[in-house]
Amino acid sequence: MRPYVRLFLRYLPLIAGLLILAVAATLVPWSKVLPYLGRLSPFELGLLTLGGGLYYLGRIVRYWVMLRMLGLYVAFGKVAIACLVAQPVAVLPGGELYRGAMLKRYGNVSLKDAAPTVLAQSIAESFGLLIVALLGITVLRQYLTIVLGIAAAFVAVWVFIRWHDAHTSHKWLNKLPWVNVSRSWVQSFLGKNRKLLTGWNFVILLLASFITTFAGIVILYIAGFAIGVELSFFAAAMAFAVPTVLELVSFLPGGLGVHEGLSVGILTLFGIDLPSAVALTIIVRLFTLGIGFPIGFAAMAWDRFRGFEHFD
Repeated sequence: MRPYVRLFLRYLPLIAGLLILAVAATLVPWSKVLPYLGRLSPFELGLLTLGGGLYYLGRIVRYWVMLRMLGLYVAFGKVAIACLVAQPVAVLPGGELYRGAMLKRYGNVSLKDAAPTVLAQSIAESFGLLIVALLGITVLRQYLTIVLGIAAAFVAVWVFIRWHDAHTSHKWLNKLPWVNVSRSWVQSFLGKNRKLLTGWNFVILLLASFITTFAGIVILYIAGFAIGVELSFFAAAMAFAVPTVLELVSFLPGGLGVHEGLSVGILTLFGIDLPSAVALTIIVRLFTLGIGFPIGFAAMAWDRFRGFEHFD
């Protein structure tokens, strides 16, 4: 395969997400959206920034806990710098693998050991989000069938990881393009995920996932209050949780296009007008996904200033 074709296929998910956003942007009444964004006061911007910081703190805590569960006792500061430095690359294809490379660089954690944390954290976060969504449904009494269907799909994935045979997984994985992994690698990967996703380990990861989920909900709730939109806490929980769960299975980096469309759609289902729904979605994405860029670059500068020990 020619190099430029390989490069195109590598970045196809990112291109697809950006195209979805570009097409959707043509349907947005920007003249009505932008005034909402201008209503944010310095105090509210400060609260939203704190929420964004809590969002990333929760992710760092989860990675740190997972590594300890796997017997890898890396200092919290090194896990933090590894996660944050990788954040500006997270929206690119393979961004999570780059996070694994940074864990190797700062914490001397091999990619083989770091890889299972990628899947485990996604599943733990998804279950946490689904619990929040189901709680919102219980209160709001809306869209029960949809969320139960999504929850059933994630339970099926959890069951697959818990009891699936490594031999079969190895066989099918190596049929994928550009994939060539050993059976021992697959066995190790599944074994470590089973360790992370069963018993008290899974309960602890689930509790840790609520930090990021709570931060995201609070960001949406504060944004609604700031621009004058009536949004209950449980509606905010639904509007944040469902798009975030589905972004994790969209295979688009950062869920670009998918998260935004679902967020706007769910908010309008709750009776919020389109300009307000778009403004709320933009604010949430700025203080969850977007804020990761300045935080990541700040972490890079901090690394240069402090001179963290590198293992590469």
